[in-house]
Amino acid sequence: MTSNYDFLKHTDLFKKDGTIKEIKQISEGKIRVRTDDGKFYVISLYDIDKHKDISEESFIQERLRDIGIDSLRIYEQGIFPDLKKSYKIFQYRDEQSLKDFLSKASEEDEFRIGFNFGQILKKFHQTSTDILVDWEKDFTTKANYLFYMHGISDKKTEKDYIYIDHIKDNIHLSKNTTNNLIHGNINDKNIRVYGNLNLDLRGIKEIKLGDGIFDFVDINKLAITHPVFARGVVEAYFDGQRPSRKFFRLLSLYQAYVILYNQVNENEDKPHFLDGKERSRILEMYDYFNQLVPNWIS
Repeated sequence: MTSNYDFLKHTDLFKKDGTIKEIKQISEGKIRVRTDDGKFYVISLYDIDKHKDISEESFIQERLRDIGIDSLRIYEQGIFPDLKKSYKIFQYRDEQSLKDFLSKASEEDEFRIGFNFGQILKKFHQTSTDILVDWEKDFTTKANYLFYMHGISDKKTEKDYIYIDHIKDNIHLSKNTTNNLIHGNINDKNIRVYGNLNLDLRGIKEIKLGDGIFDFVDINKLAITHPVFARGVVEAYFDGQRPSRKFFRLLSLYQAYVILYNQVNENEDKPHFLDGKERSRILEMYDYFNQLVPNWIS
């Protein structure tokens, strides 16, 4: 990134002379600014074609505030034509990633933060929207395309029939599922912790709709290293009751799809990424899909 920050004067927030007191680059594409009045802001730079996605974040931020999440406020968004970058300016807050938090948390705090997240996830899934999707059609189309890509892939293994048969045997369950607003990319980096076990959600760049149970494939991944957190999520999401058999069948369906997808399309930049070791650990959770309930729950 350039060390010349004159482009910041082209923003509405910082265009007045004397507004900026201190500038510090805190990561690639991310700058922290302290103004004369002692306030801190962060400017994030993105590819210019991401401007539309950033614009949609305003809707997401409003939905998060509706369910009681004090998300970082976006003060401004736009384009720097000279840099060929889009940008957003949002508030700075002293926080840490869930990954960093869990690395030193007690078992009690791990469960509590999982419980807090489970409550948030439930409210998020219950958020109403006028947009409707045909989840069964969309998921079936994706599954059929995955089968095709697997057929021409050079990454086949002897265990692949396990995933393919499980998907085909259960795909009918995707019919008549609830139409939810879904996160779509839960991980221990974009869940942020601040203050007294307060949470914020990141990584939601666009509106995604479908079966909220699909988000639990990411909870399965977190359960590999932090099963206590994952149990806290389920405890809160289902109000202390055991999830239904249909929930477990749908989750196992989506999990089999994600494992096969990752095998055919290994890409760390994609949501729900699982490396080979993680795929093996999740297979063990399900006893190679001989059981519907992952062992961290039972």
